[in-house]
Amino acid sequence: MADKKISALTSATTPIAGTEVLPIVQSGTTKQVSVANLTAGRTVSANNFTAVSGTVTADNFVNYGTNLVIDSGGSLPLILKINGVEAARTDTSYDWKVASGNVVMNTAAKGVNFTANTPAAGMTSQLLNWYEEGTWTPTDNSGAGLTFTVNFAKYTRIGRVVHLVANIVWPNTANGNSTQISGLPFTAANEISGNISYTTAATTVVNYINGGTTALYLLRPGVNVTNSEMSTQTFAFSAVYFL
Repeated sequence: MADKKISALTSATTPIAGTEVLPIVQSGTTKQVSVANLTAGRTVSANNFTAVSGTVTADNFVNYGTNLVIDSGGSLPLILKINGVEAARTDTSYDWKVASGNVVMNTAAKGVNFTANTPAAGMTSQLLNWYEEGTWTPTDNSGAGLTFTVNFAKYTRIGRVVHLVANIVWPNTANGNSTQISGLPFTAANEISGNISYTTAATTVVNYINGGTTALYLLRPGVNVTNSEMSTQTFAFSAVYFL
């Protein structure tokens, strides 16, 4: 048979059966090998994919356009290695476990979707797409220009719910303006949220967050509390509001 360029050969019938033979050079000698023997008993690797257990076949790796889908076939846990280091795996119940590091969302407003659950009648969302915690700075917003002593002020946000705790001390003042603390880490939704407070002042107060603001107010039954009533007093509180 005359020599031909590869481009001049007739295309093989697909899929490949595995019995086709190819020439290879082994130990300096040209020999033949079947397509099946090229991969028989070998793992799919190069530190990119490694069969840790079981048999990896062509059915485990499926190319959908630009995506590579890796499927263990349900018969064994799936183990993902990157550069030879285990990055994640499914356990025997096929829960997904990260070996080290975090699950990081690359796109804002994406998170964990719970739409597999049957919701209550008033459901508006089943997507958990925000978690955050940190400190915030309570500041006087009454117009008196006061400076608080802040012992601590922390917050945690889970989804649309913000939890606050703080402990502050009012300065010595005779100012009669109604108390107002600003600096909340997020603007509240357009609804009023009542919360729990403690103060060393003689009067019992509660705190509330006015909707659409980042401000917190002190209130005793029916009347706003003034700065002079809180003079030199410690104010400790927790608050929960929605965004």
